[in-house]
Amino acid sequence: MGSKGGASENGVGLAGFVVSLVGLVSCGILSPIGVIISIIGLFKEPRGFAIAGLIIGLVGSLFIGGIVAIFGVAMIFALGQFNWNFGLMIEVIQIEDKISAYYETNQALPQSLDELSLSPDALTDPWGTDYVYTVYPSGNTYTLQSAGEDMQFDT
Repeated sequence: MGSKGGASENGVGLAGFVVSLVGLVSCGILSPIGVIISIIGLFKEPRGFAIAGLIIGLVGSLFIGGIVAIFGVAMIFALGQFNWNFGLMIEVIQIEDKISAYYETNQALPQSLDELSLSPDALTDPWGTDYVYTVYPSGNTYTLQSAGEDMQFDT
């Protein structure tokens, strides 16, 4: 039986325990906060709930840390599978902007990229291969292709 304000009460330790427990149930999201509150609760007697909150909070924090690490490694692996070439992206966007402007002015797509008044450098991809521009028979859709790093189309 504890008295109000006596040595048998540790509200911070109890709060750390509760937050850590909720954190564990919520896949570790609140666990780091529970760890911090439990550490603060360790400086006041009794320490039982603070110690339990610290242990539960660390388990939950390790869980969330593991999830973040796995996700991070997966993202690094996934991004490594793609060869992002921002120079290519910028060139393609610039060409597409010119095609759109041409269409707005002429109400038709250009039949070739030569009609766009682009510099010769803008007509080749970063690997020196000419872009292939194809207007479909409908006259309102097109494709713009780069051979890519291997300089081979359709690979």
